[in-house]
Amino acid sequence: MTTFSRRETGASIRGSESRRLEVHCTEGADGRSEYTFVPRDLDDDARVTTWITASDEVVVSLADWR
Repeated sequence: MTTFSRRETGASIRGSESRRLEVHCTEGADGRSEYTFVPRDLDDDARVTTWITASDEVVVSLADWR
């Protein structure tokens, strides 16, 4: 399994510039990816419980979605 992290500088939650997201992508042996989104302005304790994960089936480019 390969794990990598990427910081998305353009992502924000509902227009709040102070709540940018950090995106972690994990790719399994089957080639499927999962993306975990975490607000980057949280302390270590809050990061453990404040996140959401989505499969690559539902994560799309905002430009493509529009």
